[in-house]
Amino acid sequence: MGKGVNNMNKLVKYRRLRAMCKTPQKLELRSFPHQPDGKSDKPKLTLENVQHLLKSYGISACYNVISKKVEVRNIADPSFKGDSEFDESELAKSIIAKSDNVAFTRVLSLASLNNMSTSHIYEMVAAIGEENQYNPAKDWIESRPWDGVDRLKAYYGTLETAVGYSIELKETLMYKWLLSATAAALKGSGFYTRGVLTLQGAQNKGKTNWVRSLVNDPVLQAKLVKIDHQLDANNKDSILGAVAYWLVELGELDSSFKKDIARIKGFLSSDRDRVRRPYDRLESDFPRRTVFCATVNESAFLVDPTGNTRWWTLEVVNINFEHGIDTQQLFAQMAVDFAKGEQWWLTEDENEMLEQCNQQYRAVSRIRDKINEYVDVKATPTDKDHLFTATTLLEHMGVKSPTNGECRECGSILREYFGSIAIRAGAKAWRVPLIEGRQFEALEATLEHLDTKESSELEEKLNDEWEDLPF
Repeated sequence: MGKGVNNMNKLVKYRRLRAMCKTPQKLELRSFPHQPDGKSDKPKLTLENVQHLLKSYGISACYNVISKKVEVRNIADPSFKGDSEFDESELAKSIIAKSDNVAFTRVLSLASLNNMSTSHIYEMVAAIGEENQYNPAKDWIESRPWDGVDRLKAYYGTLETAVGYSIELKETLMYKWLLSATAAALKGSGFYTRGVLTLQGAQNKGKTNWVRSLVNDPVLQAKLVKIDHQLDANNKDSILGAVAYWLVELGELDSSFKKDIARIKGFLSSDRDRVRRPYDRLESDFPRRTVFCATVNESAFLVDPTGNTRWWTLEVVNINFEHGIDTQQLFAQMAVDFAKGEQWWLTEDENEMLEQCNQQYRAVSRIRDKINEYVDVKATPTDKDHLFTATTLLEHMGVKSPTNGECRECGSILREYFGSIAIRAGAKAWRVPLIEGRQFEALEATLEHLDTKESSELEEKLNDEWEDLPF
């Protein structure tokens, strides 16, 4: 008896709201919390009045912390949730907007119907929405607790790496990247990661499809996974397009590298995203909720002479993107590890292993080739080896009028091979073991490059060392 009455009450509410949505009726002026002044028939544009407007038409506003957007939804009656008789109702179908523009156009229409000013309606709805935040990635991960079945082995098996690639390194990178994605969704604030899981392999192997497969719910996948994003760290629209998703695949990585590599590195490692959303008057500061992966066809793609440990490169030869893994449960398993305090960043030893592995994926460098031609890079420098700055070494190797970029690259390579010794503020020099037959009067060339004052400082600082130089 009670259940039948309850369902009848629901049905009455449903029909009333459905009729209102089909042909919206003007609300009674006296129903608004803040009444107009004098004889005006226009409700005041206040947060409380806009909230009343939305609620009366079965509309709610919420803020998606992943997309960083306010979403307008039509929820006719929360009591309908869980009742299969009313799920996917005509009412829900009639109101759920196809796009943000359609959603806010509907709100504008309802405000206009009720003689309410529409000049700042977006800001009002946005303010209401931000009081009702949700995180679709977190909600999905926590939608079902982990069932205790270990799915990591199956996950590792979805990527087959090339012969000779360290299995230990592969599983470490895959595990810690997945854990970083979990942390991005679950950690309240202060999240950041350096690692970009980078799948290197032949075209049409299924690299992009593998990224998609990490969220096996098609509807949620469209909201959380961004494919083939062309990252330009100098372009605010490109940045906003990236940080509006949970998992982002960076496409055409070699093209991105041709831009400001230092800015790209800084952006990828940031724990905050400072952007100005459409319609916002000011920039806002958001906690980072995004992790990045990358796909690349070319094998020689790493171009940063200062180090490439941000790029967690896996040379893949076979990919199973139709793996059938329950990825919600996979992430639920990772959530347990996250709660235990497992770290998603590489240890010093793991970073060293990765750096060694990444050597084979470096792009061809004219400067590096020159250094390898002139310098015994496997030798240990001694006091008898010639002293060079980056500029004097480049000039000795035949690079005329080297650019600042070439000097920086040369300096980075010399630091990689030999460490460095400081001469004075802003200057560096190296003891460089030259290949037999490549020696020349390095001291004179170095002194010619420096001005008189610098030469005096250099001579005074290293006078004792230079007495043993072979010239």
